[in-house]
Amino acid sequence: MQYIYLTFYIVIIILLLSSCESNNPFLEEQERVEVHFTATLPYKLQTSSYGKDMLYIGIFDSKGDELIRKFSPIESASSNIDFTISLAKDKSSDIVFWEQNEECDMYDLTDMKSIKMNTANIDADFATIEKMDAFYATCNNVTRYQSSIHTVELVHPLSQINVGTTGKHSGNSELKITAAPTSSNPLTKEVNDPKDLTFSYSAATDEKLSIEGVTYNYLAIG
Repeated sequence: MQYIYLTFYIVIIILLLSSCESNNPFLEEQERVEVHFTATLPYKLQTSSYGKDMLYIGIFDSKGDELIRKFSPIESASSNIDFTISLAKDKSSDIVFWEQNEECDMYDLTDMKSIKMNTANIDADFATIEKMDAFYATCNNVTRYQSSIHTVELVHPLSQINVGTTGKHSGNSELKITAAPTSSNPLTKEVNDPKDLTFSYSAATDEKLSIEGVTYNYLAIG
């Protein structure tokens, strides 16, 4: 009988130690895996912000709380961006990737689950609007048990409207967009906050627009 009691005590002690170990935040902090990503930019060569961009990365837990925010300057002329992030082992994470011109102040990235366009900052000139070009990608429910390698393809989160003419023009032009969404949740693809936008130009640009072998003079861009 004493032997049986002793066995029970040993089992209870082992269970208690196991419970303490699983709730130890220090041990949990060590249980992380390195995840290597290669972000590809299939349309990179078509953007004038090429070579002057920043890549922002937001990592969220299953509750939607942001765990990590980091950014990386893009210095090379490569269409692939390589980086490594550390994720909690066996924990589900959502990841948002956002790339934009480092000089662009058109986007509010305070909450990367609700990226907002700062429409008040839009000054309708060709150089400013071209800097609004951006790319993004998401990875939902990322759970890793060991270090791994992944590739994500960044795409445009918005459309660019180009208006041109084959004839001469004075440079005075206006482009209106009705009910354009100005905020979005990249993880759910939901868009919100529709606004009417007006892009007014009072000066011509020397930049040309080529489509299917035809060269146009720019009238407006938005």
